[in-house]
Amino acid sequence: MKKFIFALSFALLMLSNFIYSQKYTAFKNVNIFIPTTGKVINNAVLIVKDSLIYSYGQLNKIKIPDNADTFNLKGKWIIPGLIDAHIHFFQSGGLYTRPDIIDLQKVIPYKQEMDNVKGNIDNVLLRYVKCGVTGIVDMGGPFWNFEVREKCSINRTYPLTTVCGPLLSSYYPKNLDSIDKPIIKVNNFEEIDYEINKQLQANTDFIKIWYIVRKGETPETHLPLIKHIIDKSHNANKKVIVHATEHNTALAAIEAGADILAHSISDSLISPKLLKLLKDRKVIYVPTLLVSQRYEEVFSRQLNLSSEELLLGDYNIIKSLSDLWEIPDSLIPEKRKYWLPEQRPVKEQIIAMQNLKLLHDNGIHIATGTDAGNIGTLHGSSIFKEMQMMEKAGIPITDIIKYTTSNSGMLINQPNYGSFSKNTPASFIILNNNPLLDIKNIADINLVVNRGIIINPDSLLLSDNIGVIQQQVNAYNARNIDVFMSYFADDIVIKDLVTDKINATSNTEMRPMYIKLFNNTKTLHCKIVNRMTVGNYVMDREYVTGFPNNRTAEAVAIYLLKDGKIKTCSFLR
Repeated sequence: MKKFIFALSFALLMLSNFIYSQKYTAFKNVNIFIPTTGKVINNAVLIVKDSLIYSYGQLNKIKIPDNADTFNLKGKWIIPGLIDAHIHFFQSGGLYTRPDIIDLQKVIPYKQEMDNVKGNIDNVLLRYVKCGVTGIVDMGGPFWNFEVREKCSINRTYPLTTVCGPLLSSYYPKNLDSIDKPIIKVNNFEEIDYEINKQLQANTDFIKIWYIVRKGETPETHLPLIKHIIDKSHNANKKVIVHATEHNTALAAIEAGADILAHSISDSLISPKLLKLLKDRKVIYVPTLLVSQRYEEVFSRQLNLSSEELLLGDYNIIKSLSDLWEIPDSLIPEKRKYWLPEQRPVKEQIIAMQNLKLLHDNGIHIATGTDAGNIGTLHGSSIFKEMQMMEKAGIPITDIIKYTTSNSGMLINQPNYGSFSKNTPASFIILNNNPLLDIKNIADINLVVNRGIIINPDSLLLSDNIGVIQQQVNAYNARNIDVFMSYFADDIVIKDLVTDKINATSNTEMRPMYIKLFNNTKTLHCKIVNRMTVGNYVMDREYVTGFPNNRTAEAVAIYLLKDGKIKTCSFLR
């Protein structure tokens, strides 16, 4: 009996210690938007226990535990963490990441590009979190994708991630990695079985098909192989994602049993037959409105990054996207030169937008994806531009948030991820302003909570002096006055070292000078010929083109930085 009492006492002691050690965090006086219902709870509280959602509701109806850490967030808004349901880790988003589309290996060899991509994965993951993205779906790449998934599983400051292995394809593009292939062409059932079994051994989350129908082919050309991939995957309880941008290819894929359509159908309006199939079979549709447009923008030297992308994107990747201004014509493949001789309007994704609105109006399950990693589609920050394009297509903000959180959460292997359901991972973002009034407010993030870890996004990926200077050069080339001026101190001094003239002594005086410049030079481009740093000084030798009458300018710019801002800028011209 004494042994029993001792054991019971010990168990109660351990239980009391466990209860006491549980950490509660309360976020109160906040407005909570619930995407699954479309409702707002004002003057609310959300309570996290350890790393999970514990409870939420109106503040006067929810008891906050006595030992809870409490954040008073009066006037702030909470929505679930964003989920990008279509990205590719093996692509950087820069100019050199797809040599099968534009081969610039004489400038940057693909092996060097891939070494840079692998070496930058941690920064990519943190950049997603900085942008409020707490969930990622990688829709296909090399087998090292599974290592990234494991890294994200262990480290709660990284987004929760699901991945596919190599895309199984009807076509193999040249110039990609031949060792750890991101795309594998399968020619028969035996090859399909072998490749799927390899991915099953790695516990892939999905199987992805790259369903490419080339000139002279029809969707039926490859249909037996496509059907075998889908059947084999379903037998292993794996859902199948199909890349299909053409109507008839998408129709064939859905009839064959595909579960998820990646990309927007952009060649024609969706037919009643396909619409019915999508609805009846509960297919998840992941549009990517931005990615095709971005290829056109980059190749025609008309890149139009949003302010959010310039501020939050990787400045080195953004810099690479303007390299077509600097690479000699002799190194640019002939088939891409047709973009370069003249400025032509970039085609809007009108059909893709119309199809998205049609699917929205008919209750199809839509999840937001960017296809980030492709040329011009930046990791992390492109999610904001994608959502803005969805709004332009006529989708209400409330539904865009739903598509980018709870709907996309269905592709993350966690029940109810992207919602506020009790005992789901506590992943949400705290916004400074009402996202329902302006979709751009979603980028104005106060805090990110990622699986219970509270993160100040401003503390992530801080730019050093070189980074600040390159960011302002990127904004200069984009002719974005607001972002450009944000890198200069309020009391910035602009000086001409040749004449000893002071051209400006404040941000307010400097701004009109550059508004005029940006408005009058639509093809303005600054090339950095040389750069060096000494202490808090950065010195750039610059070559600027795009002035009226084909005028160019050369200068040495000497920047002095203090507290992350440009304090003085002196020119030798």
